[in-house]
Amino acid sequence: EEISKLDNVIIEGIFTHLALKTTETDMEQCELFMEVINKLESRNINIPIKHICDGIAMVIYPKIHLDMVRVGSYLYGGQPDYVGRESTKPVMSFKTKIAHIKEIEKGEGVGYGYSFVAEKKTIVGTLPVGYSDGYLRCIQEKGEVSVLGKRAPIIGKICMDQMMIDLTNIPEAKVGDIAVLIGEGPEDNISLIEVAAYADTNRNEILSGISRRVPKVYIENNKIIDIVDYLLD
Repeated sequence: EEISKLDNVIIEGIFTHLALKTTETDMEQCELFMEVINKLESRNINIPIKHICDGIAMVIYPKIHLDMVRVGSYLYGGQPDYVGRESTKPVMSFKTKIAHIKEIEKGEGVGYGYSFVAEKKTIVGTLPVGYSDGYLRCIQEKGEVSVLGKRAPIIGKICMDQMMIDLTNIPEAKVGDIAVLIGEGPEDNISLIEVAAYADTNRNEILSGISRRVPKVYIENNKIIDIVDYLLD
């Protein structure tokens, strides 16, 4: 109320963020928020933009959209499994290219500490991306990437600038082929939810962790319209 009386301040919006525990607790939180709105309006404080829903709540609770919704990670493919996805298509993918391919023999190790030791002759691909780019180190040895529409397991420890994958089951792969870390490939999809599960975290941490040094390529109608590279610009 005191803020609304300040001449140099215009209050444009007010919001809450649902805990998304259960429908019951969400509705209780919504009711409390609306009580605050009603009390403000009873004192002639009318805030033009009122919002409750993030991307998940936007789909689950269409009756409480109010004046706007916060789409957030939903736009990037961050919707959980129980939310229908038929009307949306993720707009972001995280890709790199195979930089090196080498065949190793049984008993040879890969990466720091040889955390991966080949049990048979193995084709190892090196990708020029690592935890400094935002691909979390905890994903190592359990995550997968997509190459030529097939899954390639991550092997060895994820390094600061590089990571290794097992290409044994994709012998046709060659240097320069695209490796999809997150997003749609030619015949496969590495969802944001899947990668978050590898890291035992939520979708937003994966998204916000992708670092500035990763070039951002903007595509419209299958054509590149802009590239933002903070290391070069």
